[in-house]
Amino acid sequence: MHALHEAFRIVWNAPFPATLQDDTFRLVDVNPAYVEITGRSREWLIGRDPIELQPPEDRPSSLAAREAFMATRADPEASPLFERRLLGADGRERWFRGTRRRVTDERGRTLLLVVMQDSTAEHAARERADRSAREIDHWFDLSTVGMVLFDDRGLLVRSNPAFEALVGSMPV
Repeated sequence: MHALHEAFRIVWNAPFPATLQDDTFRLVDVNPAYVEITGRSREWLIGRDPIELQPPEDRPSSLAAREAFMATRADPEASPLFERRLLGADGRERWFRGTRRRVTDERGRTLLLVVMQDSTAEHAARERADRSAREIDHWFDLSTVGMVLFDDRGLLVRSNPAFEALVGSMPV
């Protein structure tokens, strides 16, 4: 069996979304995990450019990254990790991390094998943490009561203007 088929068969049933793309980046084949993450049928996906699944504001940076990748054509091993988001058929945003690998099929065509990892939960957790930090900042800025924040070693991390008015300047 050809190496391309062997490589794709390894990821075909894996829980990681994977695609094969032609030299114009059109989808030639997708595995069941990719079908699931997109919420689209395999038939709908085949022949499409995956950029169609991205939010419009992400497309220019994806096209620029694609051009940079194509410029590495002389180095078939060059495949930096990339991170993108796509919109599922239900409109939900899904983040994924991926890597590309050039492979050659039995007819000598160069295809791209793209393997992805869903990172939606990680992005959601990071967003919640950022929101919490902004909320703390907001409370510190608005409170008329002196407030300080210490780290787990007891070092002063932050104080608000009301606290500084009480003690002068924030101690180092």
